[in-house]
Amino acid sequence: LMTAAVADLALTLKRVRRGAMALCISPEGITGPVRHMTRLLTWSEIADVAVDGKFLVVRRQPRSLPQKLFAGRGLGDIIVPKHHLDRDAAEILAAARRAAPSGHSPGSAF
Repeated sequence: LMTAAVADLALTLKRVRRGAMALCISPEGITGPVRHMTRLLTWSEIADVAVDGKFLVVRRQPRSLPQKLFAGRGLGDIIVPKHHLDRDAAEILAAARRAAPSGHSPGSAF
């Protein structure tokens, strides 16, 4: 158990370096760190983009049974602390609204 915690910390510190991009919004979707790997979440995979307390959260659409069971735990979501954002959270939400396809309605944030 101790090795798993140290490995998780090492992967997190490797991903969180000064000047590293936390997320990128594009017409294809949102690119960001998911389970310690940078990956693209397409707009069809995104359920919601919202501010949750001190974090900006990109929530995934649960597609499989395990994802539905663990959706409340944030498994596979992109979670970025607001103090690490280079823009105001409202600006990022507006950019996500502009980049999302017109027929896509990923939840309350849009």
